[in-house]
Amino acid sequence: MFYKAKKVFGKICLVLSAIFFVLIMSFFAVFIKTTAGVKIDKTKLALGQEINQTKVYDKNGIEFETEGVFDGKIYVKSEDIPKVVKSAFIAVEDKRFLKHNGVDYIRVFGAVLNNIKSKKFSQGASTITQQLAKNTHLNNEKTLTRKMKEIKLAYKIEKEFSKDEILELYLNNIYFGNGCYGLAKASKFYFDKKVEDLTIGETAMLVGVINAPSYYDPITKQNEAEKRKKVVLKAMLKNKVINNAEYIKSAKTRENIVKTSLKQANIHFDCVLSEVCQRLNINKMQLKNMGLKIYTSIDKTLQYEVVDMFLGNEFVSKNLSNGEIKKGVFIIDNKTKGVVCAVSNKGFNLTKNKRQPGSTIKPLLVYAPAFEDGILYPESIIIDEEININGYSPNNANKRFLGAISVRESIEKSLNVPAVKTLSRLGVKRGKNFAKKLGIEFSKNDNNLALALGGMTEGITIKSLADAYSTFANFGTYEESGFVEKIINSNGHILYEKSSASQAVMDGATAYLVTDVLKGVVQNGTAKRLSRFDFDVASKTGTVGLINSNKNTDAYSVVYTTKHTIVCWVGVTGVGEGMDSIINGSTYPTEMSGMVMDRLYSVSTPQDFVVPDSVIYKEIDIRSLSKNKVELAQSQTENRYKMKAIFNKKHIPEMSNNNNSHKTKLQILMQEGEKPLLKFKTEPYNVYNIYRRNLSNYEEKIVAVIEGDGQNKSFLDSSTDYQNIYEYFIVSHLKDDKNNFQISNSIKVMSY
Repeated sequence: MFYKAKKVFGKICLVLSAIFFVLIMSFFAVFIKTTAGVKIDKTKLALGQEINQTKVYDKNGIEFETEGVFDGKIYVKSEDIPKVVKSAFIAVEDKRFLKHNGVDYIRVFGAVLNNIKSKKFSQGASTITQQLAKNTHLNNEKTLTRKMKEIKLAYKIEKEFSKDEILELYLNNIYFGNGCYGLAKASKFYFDKKVEDLTIGETAMLVGVINAPSYYDPITKQNEAEKRKKVVLKAMLKNKVINNAEYIKSAKTRENIVKTSLKQANIHFDCVLSEVCQRLNINKMQLKNMGLKIYTSIDKTLQYEVVDMFLGNEFVSKNLSNGEIKKGVFIIDNKTKGVVCAVSNKGFNLTKNKRQPGSTIKPLLVYAPAFEDGILYPESIIIDEEININGYSPNNANKRFLGAISVRESIEKSLNVPAVKTLSRLGVKRGKNFAKKLGIEFSKNDNNLALALGGMTEGITIKSLADAYSTFANFGTYEESGFVEKIINSNGHILYEKSSASQAVMDGATAYLVTDVLKGVVQNGTAKRLSRFDFDVASKTGTVGLINSNKNTDAYSVVYTTKHTIVCWVGVTGVGEGMDSIINGSTYPTEMSGMVMDRLYSVSTPQDFVVPDSVIYKEIDIRSLSKNKVELAQSQTENRYKMKAIFNKKHIPEMSNNNNSHKTKLQILMQEGEKPLLKFKTEPYNVYNIYRRNLSNYEEKIVAVIEGDGQNKSFLDSSTDYQNIYEYFIVSHLKDDKNNFQISNSIKVMSY
């Protein structure tokens, strides 16, 4: 029995061994095939060489002072890097660096076990050599193919270079955030020091940064960077890079980070850098060594002037917030779709950080598609009232309801209920599909009416908001804005040149109707601070309130002219932080927009918007508005009842019949012993004469005169005589035209 079991077990082991052997051989076969063409490009490594400097130019060909962000000329050789600095990076990033031949199999095995235990498969096991291979030769794709190539390159690098040379290459190529490539540049940028002058604490902070440059940014997130520094110091102590006294001293010391206004002004370089990598399909590490000339659409002079105007604390006082108030300005050239200016506080990326858009979403998601589909006209009437739609009861910012109000006026006042009612009628799906064509992205949970007021799961970026509104300025043509116009390599060859990719996403008439309404926001509404300009300005403001508070988290001013689209934003980014209610879309952000336009149009002003052929002006009958209808006036309608209105030629309303008097239907409710109670429906601008005829003597008289207002009316005739038979009827006529009349039905009753 034991012998048989042993024999079966042996067969199982043999089969498993065979399977394992086949898998191993298959893996090696795939590995060999996948990495067959992998070679080292020594120009990408540039050992011991000065790195070709990448230069950035503005729209006028003026070179930017990049303050470290693309400047790669600082190269530090191994002999100039202190031993403690080298040991610190090895202790944290690859403690068996001096022992392995490019791949640390012990670390790989440990990472696999940890991934299996956590079921997240998030831990990597890249050595310093592998990181160097990836950063200089490969992209950031998390694929098995890329990993295989990385391993092959690591082996080749280990054969070609010494450990000291590999470490030198690694430290000159690694990314430290804020556009800093290489240890020397990071040392200069953050501490204004040479590498050989770095303290232990500064070294630990730089080692910590590379793990997550955005999260551990010493400039914007120094508290997080200090915490990470202490983790690195513990690893240095554990690996005997430093002693206990050095650890305690460095852990207690808060590092002195160099912060300059120029670094604030150069925030837009992060955006340029990302776009260049996207256009060339490379990573940020590879960009460093390429010696490119990057021509952008940015106006350098304007960029720095806007920084000076807004990034100081004096523009919005800190005492108006329980957190740090941040500001952002994003300007697009509507014709070229080039970004002219992008300014924000350090740590807030206008192209990546998403915020709740507030009421700025209303024209994009609600009113533009409603105009496009002919559901509403700018003069359509909506009842602003308390509502409850499946448990959702929105309120207006001032907690008041205004009753019957036009779409135009509700947008000017930025009322919430009309927007929610419109989206309910339009349909959330239709609203989202329309907004998506304008570049607005939604999360899977964004499927409710709160979207009408900007209630999104993640929100949208400032750039996306600017791109969407620029579509209205361009008569319904959408194109994503960009920073980069042209990229030329060190040999003078053009690697990328911008070309138009515009797409018509709505009727030109729809775009102009929105523009016409948003011009009213400037003249009569929440952006009235901009009414001082003598050229066409369209605007929409937006404010986002802090839940269960009277404070706000975000305030927007979106403005566009025929030349530019401008988004100015003020907000707080910390959880639970809020700004005083005095900071809302109509105050500080609108003031910012005005200051920007003063600068933009100091020499020449933009032309007014041109009315497209698809738009027509018609006279409507204002009497129909009281019936919640938009109807065209008849030719014989008196001028005092006419109003000029704008329409898409595809959606023109019907002609009114208000020039004809209203024929009403009379009803009489009466019980034995009661007086006659007359009921009838009225229309505005009509007068209703109630006639009573005594059938015993045929005496006829008017017993009441009632002006119509569109409501049902009642009249109790208490002057009747006992047991007389009366006949009632109504003669109605237009208020100013007694010759145009109608006679109702008649009813006979006996009085009591």
